[in-house]
Amino acid sequence: MSSASSGSIPLSPHEKLWNETNPVVDALDTIVAQYFLADNLQRTSLGDGAYGRAFLYNLNNGHQAVAKVILPVRPVFKTEGEVGAMLLVKEKTSIPVPDVYLYCSSANNPVRAEWIIMQYLPGKRFIDCFEDLPAEKRYQTATDLARIISSIFTITASYCGSVLPDNRLNPLRYPGLPLSNRSKTGLETLKWEQKDDIHSGFLQAGVMDPLSGLSIGPINDAVLLYYPNQIPHEQCGPFSSEKECLVAFLSLTFPRPTGILERDSVARLLEVLDLAKKHEQRRFSLLNTEVFHFAHGDLHAANILIDPATGAVTGIIDWEMAGFRPAWLAAVASEWFNDDRRYFATEEARSLSECSLDNESFEDQRLRAFFRLQMWKNNELLFRCNWLGRESRGFFGCGCNSKDWWAESWLLVYEERFWETSRRGSFPFDITTWLLWRMEQHKLLDTPPTPTSPTDKPSTPMSPTDNP
Repeated sequence: MSSASSGSIPLSPHEKLWNETNPVVDALDTIVAQYFLADNLQRTSLGDGAYGRAFLYNLNNGHQAVAKVILPVRPVFKTEGEVGAMLLVKEKTSIPVPDVYLYCSSANNPVRAEWIIMQYLPGKRFIDCFEDLPAEKRYQTATDLARIISSIFTITASYCGSVLPDNRLNPLRYPGLPLSNRSKTGLETLKWEQKDDIHSGFLQAGVMDPLSGLSIGPINDAVLLYYPNQIPHEQCGPFSSEKECLVAFLSLTFPRPTGILERDSVARLLEVLDLAKKHEQRRFSLLNTEVFHFAHGDLHAANILIDPATGAVTGIIDWEMAGFRPAWLAAVASEWFNDDRRYFATEEARSLSECSLDNESFEDQRLRAFFRLQMWKNNELLFRCNWLGRESRGFFGCGCNSKDWWAESWLLVYEERFWETSRRGSFPFDITTWLLWRMEQHKLLDTPPTPTSPTDKPSTPMSPTDNP
């Protein structure tokens, strides 16, 4: 039955894109088998991620590998950025990151999609086992994650963006293997040549960073890659300043701020944040905004692998969103340990009871505090940027929110419950007048008004007792 038939469930944009891409997984089997010189293999699906589909390969000669087929959302750059991130972290740290065996950042290959073949890392996903671990093992996980985030954070650059592998001939790129290596793996039998023009834009996109010596490309971030409204890589950096990065994220987020109300929201957020920084220069100056710090960019519970027997972290996977970000953004904790929502409302936690973590168990609160202590022990600058960067991350999260009315709700409560006139002077504008103006604009534009009015206030962005 067709997906458009009566009673059928419409396909999501990602499902439609998978159907259009239609990767030839049998061709991937052949590449894997020939690379590892195996004549038999077993392929097991590991499921779909946001932009990829992973498979576990067990080969008859004892090798194991993971192959990820990648959707053509920001072709070339996202795959190159993921490989570049894994190579960089592998070189600079002791973090358990998969070795990259072979990859192709062009759909012009037998698989008809981009792909990466990499090392299999043991362990169970954080999301599948952490809540069942006994306390001592959960503390081991917290210790390891704090060390991992700290290690990544120490890698710095003078640009905000992704890491691009060496633009010269890369032996990991398929089919860019030297002939001597091709003969060893048997890959020459595939008789497939990549078109030279695939990487022509890629070769010109990177900016050589004098601080790190790395080639920095456009930033890959879920906000900017929200399919099917992803932003062209030409508009996504690399950025040379924190302000340039922040303006780009707030201006390019979904839905696109092309109307008067959307543009006004971005302008108001930046206006308030700029004034906050002016009156809190000492506090904001401690955030080290002169350089950008490396971050995974998507360190949620499905991308962390744990040994259930010990609680030790055995792997960090899915590096497609990794890159250099402002210190306050790079210092965000991994998902479970991220308590920003204790202070600032997020799209996922709008009510006061959801926004606060005070209702969680004492053991969970103590474990989060232990994690913050480990951050401080590993890297005082990381801890400082995590703690003092909450306000900047609050503005960032508000500006990147997918609801066009969220800025109204957020700023309304921010002004009332967080802004201290004794320390910062008057708020940049009158909130009530601003909201009434926006309501009039909604009427003129014939768009639904915000669910928030001056007398209907949402959850607090920060608890008054938690003001720094």
